[in-house]
Amino acid sequence: MTKQSVEKKYTPNVLWPVFQRYLAKGVVDTFLAGLAQRFYQRLFYPWLVIWGFLFQRLNADHSCDAFVSQLSSDVSGIWRNGQRPMSENNSAYIQARQRLPRSLARQVLRHTAQTIRGEWGEDGLWQNREVYLVDGSTVRVPASEELIDYYGCPSGGKGASHWPVMRVMVAFHLWSGVVGEVIEASHDTSEYDMAVQLFRAMAGGVLLVADQMFGIYRMLQVIVDRQQDALIRIQAKDIGRWTPKASLTPNTDIDVVWSPSPHDHPECGVPIRAIAGRFIYVRIEHPGFRPLPIYLFTTLTDRERYPLEAVVQLYARRWSVELDLRQVKTTLEMEELDGKSLDIVRKELYLGLTAYNLIRVLMLEAALHAGCAPLQLSFARCWRRIKDTGQSIAFATPWLSPPDLDLLFDQLLTRLASCRLPKRKSLRFEPRAIWGRPKPFPYLQGSRQEARKAVIASHMES
Repeated sequence: MTKQSVEKKYTPNVLWPVFQRYLAKGVVDTFLAGLAQRFYQRLFYPWLVIWGFLFQRLNADHSCDAFVSQLSSDVSGIWRNGQRPMSENNSAYIQARQRLPRSLARQVLRHTAQTIRGEWGEDGLWQNREVYLVDGSTVRVPASEELIDYYGCPSGGKGASHWPVMRVMVAFHLWSGVVGEVIEASHDTSEYDMAVQLFRAMAGGVLLVADQMFGIYRMLQVIVDRQQDALIRIQAKDIGRWTPKASLTPNTDIDVVWSPSPHDHPECGVPIRAIAGRFIYVRIEHPGFRPLPIYLFTTLTDRERYPLEAVVQLYARRWSVELDLRQVKTTLEMEELDGKSLDIVRKELYLGLTAYNLIRVLMLEAALHAGCAPLQLSFARCWRRIKDTGQSIAFATPWLSPPDLDLLFDQLLTRLASCRLPKRKSLRFEPRAIWGRPKPFPYLQGSRQEARKAVIASHMES
């Protein structure tokens, strides 16, 4: 079978046609050409495998067999009349997932972020600056031997957990919500070490906004060395190096210099220098709540370009990163990955975030057409309409002409633009907790092997 016939038969354009313009096959071919690894012309070539990862993340059933079933069902239109039926065995696809270079998956993720950066233009900038919100989280992975050895299982009062935990550090774009960069490591890796890797992986000139966990000299040392800027919340115990706490008044904005103290641990290989910046103190007051003091440090020293009110309002938008993480982990169900090996879970992470970015870019285009900000649209509602439109197009593709597809795409953007978040008349304060649901079986404590022995022993005694 020739290369042309393989691509003609198996190109999965109808799986998610609404994403084609943002992740074209030619882009993946360009990345493949730059790799030392070469690929035979197989049924599951890299382009199809990448879309397989995306399909699994965006489909309600995340299994490999769900993608193989989709390909072999003829519903997608990939398999034409008269062609030999595809095998229902999913082993070929599983092996293709293992062959896919992990570097290719990461390149695809970064490409989507760069593509979106070209879409937003000046609308996506704050004071003519690109702003990223930085935060960390955790992802649960299967309890295979390899993943337990690498990621480790966190321990608590009842002993070690059964599930290994991957720690991730993510940078989300302030205006669009897309993932600009991600770093993953074992659960016991310091978030400071991960943040250093993240800052080094990002381009110079960006503005990074983070909470008080990042408010230490080492973080600023790396950010300044990378010619980036920072807006970071700091803890109350650290402000004494610049001014007595008792002398502070609301809306304090003074020039300071952050020099390392004997208790700081500077980053090795990075120049140790005094960092010029501004110390800002504001007092947030809401009726019925205690006043909340906020202490900020920023390297944005130009007060004419970055006035106090604008800087404080920018930090108030840091909460968006929590919502972005919720969309990734809850709406796209990435709080737990499915791969059994280290290589596969990393690919699932990168390509799962790629799927998230592809949804965000459609929301971005819809918002630009409607004249609103992308984050004013509901992610869950938009994703629901994107999914249903993609499935409808897949069924009707043999009967749709290119103009018909363009019309459906324009209609989709109009529908997405109407999925606005509600404008609430008052602030909402909700506890970060959920109602417990009754479980038919108790939670397993310890290993499954020990539990089996206990069940067998109890049956023998009775």
